[in-house]
Amino acid sequence: MILLGDRDQLASVEAGNLFGDLCGDGTLRWSTRLIEQMQPLIGQHAIPLAAGEKTDLLADSLIVLHTSRRFGEGSGIGALSRAVNTGDPDILEAVLLQENPDLHIEEGTGPTATLWLKEQIETCFLPLFTADSPQEALQKIGRRRILCALREGPSGVEGINRLAETLLRRKGCIPLAERVYRGMPILILRNDYGLGLFNGDTGILWPDADGTLQAWFPRENGELRPVGLARLPIWQTSYAITVHKSQGSEFDQVLFILPQDDVPILSRELFYTGITRAREALTLVCRRELLHQAIQRRVIRYSGLREKLRRDSNAPEESTVLRGSAT
Repeated sequence: MILLGDRDQLASVEAGNLFGDLCGDGTLRWSTRLIEQMQPLIGQHAIPLAAGEKTDLLADSLIVLHTSRRFGEGSGIGALSRAVNTGDPDILEAVLLQENPDLHIEEGTGPTATLWLKEQIETCFLPLFTADSPQEALQKIGRRRILCALREGPSGVEGINRLAETLLRRKGCIPLAERVYRGMPILILRNDYGLGLFNGDTGILWPDADGTLQAWFPRENGELRPVGLARLPIWQTSYAITVHKSQGSEFDQVLFILPQDDVPILSRELFYTGITRAREALTLVCRRELLHQAIQRRVIRYSGLREKLRRDSNAPEESTVLRGSAT
């Protein structure tokens, strides 16, 4: 069995942090026996440290991949993600001061900043209403996305979704009296195995050949399938989505909106997950001081699993207290 993932991203919303516990601190400590076997294959420079006398049951089962396929080595997004993971404010500030064409920080407040944000929202979503098909509209959603750290509040998903609909109604894209409409992006919030729809799936509302409004979702082969609105599991408008909901996705351009004031949910893991959703361009809307505060805050979940997996196998058996995390 092969488990592949990113130990630095946000853990699941359920208790514990299984993948992070399996990976430990990310430092490779292969056994001397495995090092001797692997050296002829991968060379001296790729050999990790020996595990030492104590036995780590997972030491010989861990591999760390360092080459990013999402953005290049010289990418500002990549440099920012590495700086965030260090937790070092000086390294973070050095990256923020660099001129990176794929990275922009918007720190402004007041009327000018509000006008700028409205222009960004319009630029992002007007193409949904000029698309010729639901497939084209979904492709446009995949190219540019707005992520929020929070669900509620003016800078959260609910506030940005309301602002987007208000602006698009003023532009004449959305009929004033309609709650659901052509071009409306939606996000599924609950699994429905019968329909094959799952929490986090993105769809678009679009009329079928008979003019009936349907929700369209991509199949695995890239084709779209319609689902009647009355059959949909619980869903929400998704002009903006939370960083939690964006996990597992990637977009060409990301507008990442953080609140103006510090809140406990802002953490290194959330910040890292949000910025690494972008492939080509990332715009951060936040105060620089808030970024420094966020990378100092870690999400700590203690279950006892990491300690149990990495205890000395020669030590006497000890009872382990498992504590679920508060989420």
